[in-house]
Amino acid sequence: MVKPQWIVSDLDETLLRNDGEVSKYTLETLTRVRAKGVKFCIATTRGTFLVRPLVEILKPDAMVICGGALGIVEGEIVYSRTLQEPLIAELLEELKPFPIKRPTVVDYSKGSDGGGELLFKGEAQGAQQILAWLEGPLPQEFLTRWRGEVTITEMWLPHLYRFSNPEATKRDAVSYLLRKYHPTEVVAFGDDPLDAGMLELFQGVAVANASQESLAAAKYHALSNEEDGVAHWLERHLLSRS
Repeated sequence: MVKPQWIVSDLDETLLRNDGEVSKYTLETLTRVRAKGVKFCIATTRGTFLVRPLVEILKPDAMVICGGALGIVEGEIVYSRTLQEPLIAELLEELKPFPIKRPTVVDYSKGSDGGGELLFKGEAQGAQQILAWLEGPLPQEFLTRWRGEVTITEMWLPHLYRFSNPEATKRDAVSYLLRKYHPTEVVAFGDDPLDAGMLELFQGVAVANASQESLAAAKYHALSNEEDGVAHWLERHLLSRS
């Protein structure tokens, strides 16, 4: 393997344990890797405010949030692929007839539903993503109606749907942020279908609890997130070789 210039990692179910925390071992391992000059980027579906506490802990060199809708370097939005009005209003209106498990979330750069302070320089116009957790599956007619205009992804929980700009993917956003680097110089860790694209493009590592899509896309495999798989893989492949 070529010595990586960047480490990219998903957060939930990958870098984080099941309780949503970063272990001491993982933090220490990342610090040792970064001390060797390797940069660190997070790539998560979390929105602006949900990711904030982890950004303060991890202090990444770059980040991709909202599943690829925003790319941020040094606190500034440099990549934006959003949903615009009137499409947002139309989509929310057509979702109303479907029973929900939890209130539908619309992520903006000022947080869910656009309230709150601006956390990054350069506010992105439009919504980064819409997350709807329904009681049942979306009918085929609905999926067909929106095909081409919006990417609809069923997430890790049954009937939890993400609606996004077709170009708002982790693969596209990370590729843009790290466009000066060859894919072999980037190691990417992930677990769910939204990670599969970047795992395929870069030196992909799927944790043991990953979806079948991510396991198939990855070149390498690691222990599960609950076993600190990312940190153990980095220790074995990057730190033990030096």
